[in-house]
Amino acid sequence: MTEYRDALSFLESVRDSKAEQSRLRERISELEARCNRLTTNLSGMPRGGGMDYDQQLAALADETARLKDELRRELNHARSVEDFLKRMPNRMYRNLLMRQYINCQTVPSIVNSLRKIGIDRSQRQVERMLNAARAEAERLWRETEGDMNDG
Repeated sequence: MTEYRDALSFLESVRDSKAEQSRLRERISELEARCNRLTTNLSGMPRGGGMDYDQQLAALADETARLKDELRRELNHARSVEDFLKRMPNRMYRNLLMRQYINCQTVPSIVNSLRKIGIDRSQRQVERMLNAARAEAERLWRETEGDMNDG
């Protein structure tokens, strides 16, 4: 079980989770491609040395299953961060934190996104709003005593 000391560390953990999700998806795709190549090369002729095809396929399937379990855990963690943010009462704060943490947007990117929907704020204003949003998230975290710590 992973324990987070505060809301900010919990929110920031989703970035690592997103990077890990990407790495796991890549690795799963590689293993599935290897498995497909292996099944394409199947022939009834025995070959010398190394594992036989059944052992290779079983090893690839086991590793793929293990990585898919890891990916599921990472997706659940990201969902728990998103669920925590959805509990924030202030819609603007919730929106800003979703953009920064769930969507992994930078402050300049958030400014541009807000402009596209008719909210014209400077980068400094958005930074101040994000600070206030983080403080609100921290209050919510303390009120719920870190209920969002995941396993």
